[in-house]
Amino acid sequence: MSAAQLVGFTVLNLRTFLPVMQSATGRNVGSVADEADLDPPLHHMVSVAAIKDQNIKASAESVRNYAHMFHAIIVVGCDERDTAEVLSIAAMPSIVQPTKVRGVDCVLLAGTVEQWIDAVMRGCHRSVSREVRQVYNSVYQLFAKLKMKSLFPSPTENNDQTFYLT
Repeated sequence: MSAAQLVGFTVLNLRTFLPVMQSATGRNVGSVADEADLDPPLHHMVSVAAIKDQNIKASAESVRNYAHMFHAIIVVGCDERDTAEVLSIAAMPSIVQPTKVRGVDCVLLAGTVEQWIDAVMRGCHRSVSREVRQVYNSVYQLFAKLKMKSLFPSPTENNDQTFYLT
């Protein structure tokens, strides 16, 4: 059976992160982001990028290599055919690793909330196989638990114990 589990939704604890990095690097890695008055996701990415680059610019273009740091979800596919379809629908950076169970892959997908909305909408469509729809139904439930289900249309129950988002 396919399932999904939220393993991280990246939000830096700046009260810990900044002093630790100050101690480690001898400088305030958050200063560029602080001066630019950025919203939290970009602020955090600029602060992380500043660990490596003291002259980082406070812009999205400057932190492109850190764009994967929003959140990640582990998806377990039933077999290789399901894994391929899950990856195709997600259209996100991924890591695929076979598990101890023969024929089952562990897939780590990382993306922005916007990418996940798009992937869940595609994955909860009538044209998608039941097994893969179960995976994306599980991802939808993760967002629902985070009180984010208003980002999606209301689910339409299907007779195969899955639902569509239309």
